[in-house]
Amino acid sequence: MRRVTSAKPLPARRAVVGLALLALVVFAAPEGVPASAQAPSPAATDAFPGPLVTAPDDLTLSNMGATTEAGEPLPPNAGATVWLSFVATHRAAAGTVVSADFPVFVAAYEGDQLASLHEVAFGNRSAVGLFALVFTTTPGNTYHLQIGSEGLAAARGTVTLRLLPEGDPPPNDAFPGTRITALPFEDRASTTFATLAPGEPALFGATVWYAYTATAAARLLADTVGSDFATRVAVYDEATRTLPGGRPVVSHGRCDGVDSVVLDVGAGETVWFQVGGEGFPGERGLLRFTVKPRPAAQAVNPRCALAPVGDLAATATFGAETPDRPFRAPGEREAQVVVTWGYEAAFTGSFHLRRQLWNAFSDVVPPAVDVALLPASADGRHRFSETVRLAPGSRACYDVRAVQGELSGPVARACTERAPAAPVAPGPPDAGSGRAIRGAGGERALAAGAVLLAASLLIASSARVARGRPR
Repeated sequence: MRRVTSAKPLPARRAVVGLALLALVVFAAPEGVPASAQAPSPAATDAFPGPLVTAPDDLTLSNMGATTEAGEPLPPNAGATVWLSFVATHRAAAGTVVSADFPVFVAAYEGDQLASLHEVAFGNRSAVGLFALVFTTTPGNTYHLQIGSEGLAAARGTVTLRLLPEGDPPPNDAFPGTRITALPFEDRASTTFATLAPGEPALFGATVWYAYTATAAARLLADTVGSDFATRVAVYDEATRTLPGGRPVVSHGRCDGVDSVVLDVGAGETVWFQVGGEGFPGERGLLRFTVKPRPAAQAVNPRCALAPVGDLAATATFGAETPDRPFRAPGEREAQVVVTWGYEAAFTGSFHLRRQLWNAFSDVVPPAVDVALLPASADGRHRFSETVRLAPGSRACYDVRAVQGELSGPVARACTERAPAAPVAPGPPDAGSGRAIRGAGGERALAAGAVLLAASLLIASSARVARGRPR
């Protein structure tokens, strides 16, 4: 009897081949992303330049299954990007991340091809202020928005982006700004669409400019009392300005969200005031800015009448590594932070605390958040405790100031830092491949390999049975 091999696939072979293909689909899917959710949202596309948005709206986007293209501009440790475009109708545009379930960045570009894109703005979910990014535009020009994962290149999920392509920056948005011709001077202006010009000194965001040339030697007081947002002020003179780019002549004196600067000017000397909002791209709102001669006996800021806190210190006790959770930084641990300070025993007001967490894995300037308003204790010693999560090399900073009615004291700061992680020695090589396999990705690769090996052995066994089976 002649033995022949069947030319038709056996049912068992079909099942095994199906099992192997299923293993490839399941184990090749990006970490943490269901195999059934591997397509970017139609509101934005994986490939540049993306769909054209014709009206301002809240856009819900997804970067499930998104990748990066060859030549695509990216910040460090970023990826999984999607794109959309819009045509500017005014001289400024803004975008903000309303919500996101992963660390997200937004960048704006001009250009027709990936290789020739010019970045005009960059922002992220950690930005301080109303918007994630604000930038000047030319009406009729097309701008491209890139939305992706920052810090964790493989992070994916959904983002709600609010795009406002219709706005105009204030008339003194760019240097040298409004010319002050007489003192006292007062100006009120909306900084909603104020921007930072390329090369502008970036001490804060949402800036406007004022220039003053003194007719006689004088001591000046410039402040933002009466503004409805947290403000910042810096002053530049002719000798050091080199604007755009430069260095402030005098430091600003922040107090309770209001900035004031005192400076001496000589006859014929010109100074430039840069006024903006706390953080980047900057808090914004209705600004009130004044410049006036300052008598020697006048207080710099009557709202800063209380004394600073003393003996401020922050210490941390670290516990075990935190369990797995979305976007957990490598080596993250819980830290019990204790902040202590002293003040006058007779003080009957309160203490305002703000916290700022600096992540060693990101260059983003983090926002400061309110954490407590504590009443004064009778003995003049005060204590605050909370639990935070810190990765190696990260730190927690606390700002404390006294408040009583409309009066406040200057801000004092103390920080506690977790030591950077020690360098990790390379792991032993894998015996089969000669390469180390580490982490969840390695485990998935090994699992996929095991399934495919088992499938191959079953196919071979099936073939041997077929060769021994009569036709």
